[in-house]
Amino acid sequence: MRTLIIVSLLTLSLASALSQEVAFTMTVRNITPVSTSSGTFTFGAHQNATNGLDVALGEREIPSLPPPAGVYIIYTVPPTPDRIWLSPKDLRPLSSDSSVRHDYDLNITWTGGRLELFMNQRLPLGIDSAYIVDAITDFPDNFIKARVDSGMVYATDNRALTRFKLLVWYRQTTSSVNEAWNSSVVIAPNPTSDVLSVTGCEPGWNVDVLTVVGHSVRSYITESESIRLHVHDLPIGAYVVRVVDQRGRVMQRIMMHQ
Repeated sequence: MRTLIIVSLLTLSLASALSQEVAFTMTVRNITPVSTSSGTFTFGAHQNATNGLDVALGEREIPSLPPPAGVYIIYTVPPTPDRIWLSPKDLRPLSSDSSVRHDYDLNITWTGGRLELFMNQRLPLGIDSAYIVDAITDFPDNFIKARVDSGMVYATDNRALTRFKLLVWYRQTTSSVNEAWNSSVVIAPNPTSDVLSVTGCEPGWNVDVLTVVGHSVRSYITESESIRLHVHDLPIGAYVVRVVDQRGRVMQRIMMHQ
């Protein structure tokens, strides 16, 4: 009974967290023969956010005028009548039980060498997909289009490219927390202290173990109808097991590691 209560509370907590804020961080790096400069930028949405400056949520403006040429800096311009530059975090409005796309206008000042935009973690729960595109052409027929996911890298040596857009599709429906389709997938034993078996899959499915705030700690691609997840070295606590089939349908379960 105690385990069932804990799992129920964690499910409610996860749903509440998704309804409050969903965000992820990307790294931008400028490599030249002389030096390497890098910075991070967090893109996200929050239930209490606006399209303007939300200081209480961690947004800050830098500076009041456009950065001078030659200064390596990363910033976005929110879609507001007053032109302001946000760094290092840009949150947009988020409504529960809805699906929405937000476009982030990403500006990077750099003077040459190689520019890289990359992310090392999977997209968090509550986001269907994200793309880096150029700011001139229209989606989906962009001149530049790179899908954002774990291990992705977009690189260019064209220093004329200083403005990009990040398109993010948010999904704040109950299917982002609970089972999204009727599948035969079985995750057992639960709780576990060593190995977790996921059965009922097909080759090519993605299976991830995430923290309750959406950070990936294990990532697998199935080669058969079952897969064994070794979790003995993870800290004791609650995790989310996410299974995504080749059609993009998602099933998630709370997993207790003890």
